[in-house]
Amino acid sequence: MVRLEGTSYLCTIKEITKAILKKVEKDTGYEVLVSHCNESSLSCKGEVSSKYIDGKKVYFIECDINSKYIDHIIVHECGHLLHTPGCHKYTTDFELHPPAFIKFLRYIKNESAYPIDFISKIYNDLKRYLLNMPKDMKIEKWIHKEYLELRNLQKDSLLEDSVLDIQIVDEMKRTFPYKISNSILSMFVAFWSVIAPIIGEKISTESYGEKANTTGKNLADIFYKNKEFDKISEMWTSELGIRDWFGPIIQKEF
Repeated sequence: MVRLEGTSYLCTIKEITKAILKKVEKDTGYEVLVSHCNESSLSCKGEVSSKYIDGKKVYFIECDINSKYIDHIIVHECGHLLHTPGCHKYTTDFELHPPAFIKFLRYIKNESAYPIDFISKIYNDLKRYLLNMPKDMKIEKWIHKEYLELRNLQKDSLLEDSVLDIQIVDEMKRTFPYKISNSILSMFVAFWSVIAPIIGEKISTESYGEKANTTGKNLADIFYKNKEFDKISEMWTSELGIRDWFGPIIQKEF
């Protein structure tokens, strides 16, 4: 049974969203629990994870339930469970590979003296974008194609994301080493290159820089030409010139 932890807010979401949540439960065989979490404590608008409650596996979709885009956020997270191959059983990660991580650390050391917690954040942010961005792109295409009643909400939600992305460009360029900021901004360009035409909007990425725009278009081409997410992520690391910072992609229990 789909439920919203500790509140009655679930009754305020759209019927189509409830139906998609129930589809997740039917297709995966696990209960879904939507849990409130302040957006400031999340790495993105929503996150999906699994926990065991009384010995039973339960999916948690964590998001700000007060967001005006709550339906788009929930459906997007459902997309990770429904339309990422094997995602309701396994998720992907780069295998811990000390020689690769040492190469990353050497690059960071040559750039500047960063605190260890900041170095960890940079590495994890980079991994998250590499692994999740291709999935996010496919999910947004799926939402737009399959759910006409969510298109306007999806468009408004994504346009807000585009504004937020632009707002962090200068900070990212200022605080992250060039190769890392350019890699992340290139992935942003790839995302908007694919998604902007779908929602019928022109999203300016000029402020991301010429290099990021050129590389981002190449990443978008890789996305269009490949269907396997693992392959896309690995090819992206090669295109970005950071393949030797990561081990092979592996599957682990979701």
